Amino acid sequence: MTTYENRAAWEAVTGPYSTITFTELPPLTWLSDQYAPLGVRFTDGSDQIIHNVNIFSDNRGLNGAFDESTLEFDTPMTTLAMDFPGHLHVKLYNEGTLIFSSFEFGQSGTGNFAGLISTQPFDEAFIYDPGGGLFVDNLYFGPPVPGPGALMALAISATLLPGRRRRAR
Repeated sequence: MTTYENRAAWEAVTGPYSTITFTELPPLTWLSDQYAPLGVRFTDGSDQIIHNVNIFSDNRGLNGAFDESTLEFDTPMTTLAMDFPGHLHVKLYNEGTLIFSSFEFGQSGTGNFAGLISTQPFDEAFIYDPGGGLFVDNLYFGPPVPGPGALMALAISATLLPGRRRRAR
């Protein structure tokens, strides 16, 4: 597991990812499966979009009402990141087994970033602030880890494609 507190450094190595800015839905929306088309569900029932000009760069973000948020992904992921004010911790799970528990990211104030790149896929993330007040400005995740079928298809197609021949000079 590699952790980042600088977004540019994380973006330089992460590959493609999905972004949730929480501006896609109106304030006071309780989150559950609204972001299912992106492959993620907010499953603990305590996450709400709030409007706050003082702590969010685009005036909207996630309020983990009980100081926590649980994300479940439809397919295993390898990267997770977020912009946030304050502090937070992240635990990653794969099929119910804890595979990573972070140190405390952030500091007082706004503009903090936490990024993770995992060599082991995860299908659930638990984000929390033990000091109280979990807020997330933007959320980034991806790319899905190819399943065995996708890897096999790539291997087969590579062997079936004709190789290039060099021209004689």
